Amino acid sequence: MSFSNPTKSTNPAKKFIQYHGNTGKWTWYDKEVELDQEIQLPFYFVILDDLFTIKGFSDSFESYIYSNEVHNTNELLKVKSFKGGLSIIGYYPDIKLDLKDKGGKYHKSIYALAFDKDYNTELVNISIGGVALGPWIELKVKMNSQSVAIMPEVTDGRKGTVEFKIPSFKTFKIPEEMIEKATKTDKELQEYFKQYKAVKEVDNAEKEIVIDENLSQKADVKREEFVNEQAEEEFPPQEELDDLPF
Repeated sequence: MSFSNPTKSTNPAKKFIQYHGNTGKWTWYDKEVELDQEIQLPFYFVILDDLFTIKGFSDSFESYIYSNEVHNTNELLKVKSFKGGLSIIGYYPDIKLDLKDKGGKYHKSIYALAFDKDYNTELVNISIGGVALGPWIELKVKMNSQSVAIMPEVTDGRKGTVEFKIPSFKTFKIPEEMIEKATKTDKELQEYFKQYKAVKEVDNAEKEIVIDENLSQKADVKREEFVNEQAEEEFPPQEELDDLPF
């Protein structure tokens, strides 16, 4: 926002999608009805950009934790708690131990163009952390040639006395029909990032976005999402690149 351009930079994603490890469901928060809506699987998308952020819950401050989104570890993270009191600024390698002690966890923030069998599209943000992070990293998506599907199948897991469900993903060839749409949408997305990163401090608009993502989370979010982030499982990488099943 500036004198000549007084408009606040608004995140262009239409849905903010997250995974619930205790139920194996992917949901987004619908502000119009003030309820979580479940994503129907399989859910297909083309990755436009890959960032990371910090999320979590602080027992000490009795508050959720959030940060700005960055593309790499050379960008400065500004980590805060919603109720105030917590403020950590630094580069991820330097502050990650402090973040872990405070309850902050690494999450992928994937901006993607979701599509259906008729190639209707929608820009979404997919938060991937906790027990979803392992299979996502193992997927090793080739962004410019592969689309991704969140699959209905889940794997049961356990860490200590806590049980959880591990999601699954699969890669497909990017449909020809999606290439032009993805290119156009990504150009618009990158314009947003230029404005977003020009702001030195996390402003109120950004804070509202993160609050929207967390409005429906319950007190047991720590148990569901963050305590089990390091589940030790082996996930075979996807070797085959199939055509879409429609």
